[in-house]
Amino acid sequence: MKQINIMIVEDESIIALNIKETLLELGYGVTGIAPNTEKSLMLLEDKCPDLILMDIFLKDGDSGIELAKIINTKYDIPIIYLTANSESQTISQASKSAPYGYVVKPFKGHDLHSAIEVAIQRFSHDKKQKDAFDTVKSINLSLQTKIEENQESKSKLVQLKHGYIFDREERILYHAQEKVNLTEREISVINALCLNVGHIISIDQIEAAAWQDKPAGYASLRSLLFRLRAKLPKDIIENVSGRGYKINKA
Repeated sequence: MKQINIMIVEDESIIALNIKETLLELGYGVTGIAPNTEKSLMLLEDKCPDLILMDIFLKDGDSGIELAKIINTKYDIPIIYLTANSESQTISQASKSAPYGYVVKPFKGHDLHSAIEVAIQRFSHDKKQKDAFDTVKSINLSLQTKIEENQESKSKLVQLKHGYIFDREERILYHAQEKVNLTEREISVINALCLNVGHIISIDQIEAAAWQDKPAGYASLRSLLFRLRAKLPKDIIENVSGRGYKINKA
C-alpha cells in the first residue's frame, strides 16, 4: 500500500516536530515543515504531498485559511486544520476554504490518525466523483459536437471556401450565384465529400459514390479527381496523403 505523505504547516517549531514524530510513528511520511505562507508554497513547488496539516493561526499576520485558499486554486490536495480555537466563528471562517477536517489542539495520536484517514477516504471519493463527472461532461461535449456536425452535414446548402456553395438537394455547385459546370460523377464526389464536410473519406468511399454500379479502377478514379480539382481552387478539396480526401467548409 502506498505511503501517505503529509506536509505540516505550523509556526511553533516544538509542536511541528512533535506532530512530525507522531506522523512517523503512525506510518505516514512527512514531506516537510513550513512555518508560513512563503515556505509552504516553496515546499509545494518541490514536492506535492497527499495531505496538508495546516495551523489556522500563523505568526507574522499569516493566516492558514488564506493560505489554504491559495493552495486550493493551484493544487488538488486535501487540508486538515489544526487549531487551538474551536469557537464556531473560527470554524465558520475556516469552512469557506473547504477543508477535509479539523483537529483541535492538544490532540492525541489516535485523533490525528482518525482525522487523516477520514480525510484521505473522503478526498479519494470526491476525486472519483469529479473524474466521473468530467468523463460524462467530455462524452456529452463530444456527442453534442457530433450532433452539430451531423446536422450541418445534412443541411441542404453547404458553404465551402472561396464563396462556393453546394446545394445537396438540387445537386448543384454554385460560385457567385453561377452554376459550376460539373459532370454527374463529379457531382457525386462533391456530394459524398459534403456529407462528411471537414472529415476525411477514403478512396474506396469516393469510388463507391461516383461509380455505384461497378468499380472503376484506380486510374479512372485518379483522372476523375484530377479533373474535378482542376475546376476548383486547390484548397477546397484536400488530398490527405495515404488516407483519402476531404472538402473544406468556409
